[in-house]
Amino acid sequence: MYVSILISSLFLWIITFLFVPRDNFYYYKGIAVFIIIGSFAPTIVRTLTYYGIDKLGAGRAAPVRALTPFFAVLMAIFLLKESPKLFIFIGILFIALGVF
Repeated sequence: MYVSILISSLFLWIITFLFVPRDNFYYYKGIAVFIIIGSFAPTIVRTLTYYGIDKLGAGRAAPVRALTPFFAVLMAIFLLKESPKLFIFIGILFIALGVF
């Protein structure tokens, strides 16, 4: 688990420095928040994913994991008071159909 997180982090940092404009690196507060969240969130998510695969089996755990964008949209609507466009709802419909 830790090896996969380290490889992912290394790859994402390389991609970030190659493709993100340098002006965006001056927002220190935002960068600090992402570094703090990124320090523990992926480890927790992978741990819970592997635990779910162990307890439920891959056939049941993978569809639940595939619902992540659905829950992200729900949180954006209810917690951040965002109003998604039609294509977001169409995407959620396709995700739900794919999972079911």
